[in-house]
Amino acid sequence: MRVSYHASKIVSRLFSWYFHTTIAPMNEHFQRAGTFLHGALTFVLKGLGELWVWANENKKYSIPLALLILAGVGALAFFANQAGPALETDSRREVELVSVADVSSGEPITVIGEIRSVSEASVAPDASGRVTHVYRSIGDYVAAGSVIAEIENASQRAAVAQAEASLDRAKSGSALSGISVGSATAAAESARQSAYASIGSAVTVKADASFSNPNGIQPIFFISIPNSQLKNTLESQRLQIGVIIKRHAAVRTATLSESELISELQTVSDEAETVREFLANLLTALSSGISTGSITEATIAANEAEVNAALATISALQGSLGSASAGLRSARESLTQGRSGESADVALAQASLDAAKAALEKTIIRAPISGTINSITLETGNFAAAGSPAVEIVNASGLEAVAYLSERDLPRIAPGSSVRISGIADGRVSRVAPALDSATRKAEVRIAIIRTDQGSRFVAGQSATIELTPVRRQGETALFIPIASVKITPDGAIVFIVVPKADEPEAGTLVSVPVTIGALSGGKVEIISGLALDNTIVADARGLKEGQEVLVKRR
Repeated sequence: MRVSYHASKIVSRLFSWYFHTTIAPMNEHFQRAGTFLHGALTFVLKGLGELWVWANENKKYSIPLALLILAGVGALAFFANQAGPALETDSRREVELVSVADVSSGEPITVIGEIRSVSEASVAPDASGRVTHVYRSIGDYVAAGSVIAEIENASQRAAVAQAEASLDRAKSGSALSGISVGSATAAAESARQSAYASIGSAVTVKADASFSNPNGIQPIFFISIPNSQLKNTLESQRLQIGVIIKRHAAVRTATLSESELISELQTVSDEAETVREFLANLLTALSSGISTGSITEATIAANEAEVNAALATISALQGSLGSASAGLRSARESLTQGRSGESADVALAQASLDAAKAALEKTIIRAPISGTINSITLETGNFAAAGSPAVEIVNASGLEAVAYLSERDLPRIAPGSSVRISGIADGRVSRVAPALDSATRKAEVRIAIIRTDQGSRFVAGQSATIELTPVRRQGETALFIPIASVKITPDGAIVFIVVPKADEPEAGTLVSVPVTIGALSGGKVEIISGLALDNTIVADARGLKEGQEVLVKRR
């Protein structure tokens, strides 16, 4: 019994020797693990000794128990043999280095921003009407000035052809070169009568199909639409146009002098513009019309087609009135000033052609910049409203981030401030709005993307998390570093720097630097003395000690 007891004591002492000669000189983490293992095995061996005493008192259990003890000792030897090589791995702690200037700037300002193209454009039609051709789609590259789509423009093209023919005749000295005041007056009179008829037909025949009691004191637009304000506007406009039509009936047969005719052409042209606005609003209303009862979708579509045709007629009419008025004025001026009729005709024809081309160009949607089509809402056969954005073009080769900062955060950043974008890119503040937006009370900040992590990319329109590093205000001298970077010792506060090893640049030895600390601010502490902005320190000093070898991980 005493032999077994002494045997357990010998095994315990052998392990204690192995611990102090092999494990103790290694990393402190392994020391702790070895201490725990030493205590546990000592406890087990004592227990086995007590079991052996019991087994000697109960002879029949002594042999199995001896085998069990031998197996335990063998397992201990095997563990020690396997643990030795494992403990030989690099046990140096990895530390992160940070710049005092970076961590002393304050907590990052984090906002949600958007990735945008540096060069982008939103394109809207200049004229309302049916889309007849769409030449491009999403993802297509377009050069500046190229045609994207066309709106119905048969009447505008016809006006251009007519103006070109008139210019050719004027230049060739045809019959138009001898135009007189009389013929110009006849042409102007013809344009006046045609305008009366066209306006009356466009309103009473085509537009009034969507009204009840159109000629009464309260016209009613009877097709249901979601916009009640638009309905009220249409009814008010129809009442006003009723006055215009009555005036036309009163002056239709009147004989007008040249000056009166010029004045009347201008008045009718203004009235035609009023009618055009009415028809455009009516077309918008019909495009959102809701079928109810006897008002079917087919009825709404038919009314829409009639109004669209009337709108084209009035647009062409405005050009004709302008040409007739210009012709009469030119003829009178030519007669008064003694200029040749041929020069006046060429000038008149050229002006008419320019006006016709300008009207045609309004129906053609072109790309204002070179880039890629990011979105397009135009479809052949659909109605396009003037001024409504229909195409978005972006230049994907140049992207930037845009964020909006509050009045509190704005003074903390400036052009040049460093930025981290969604954790995958670095940037710099390139521009800060000089004032807050009156509605949002925030200022726009634009950020140039200067580097993107390998394998990462942004697309225009993507949202992004923007982390802006605040700048140090002019004259600010206080330094603040994270509390974790400071270690409190009996001799005072210290931080660690790393002196690199000559033969292993990624490793080094810790050297402590005494510092004087001041007030706490959030997760940071003020450094009164001991550090400068250009110093680089260990980010987390917890568990470290002077002279310890470490591996360096740079931010």
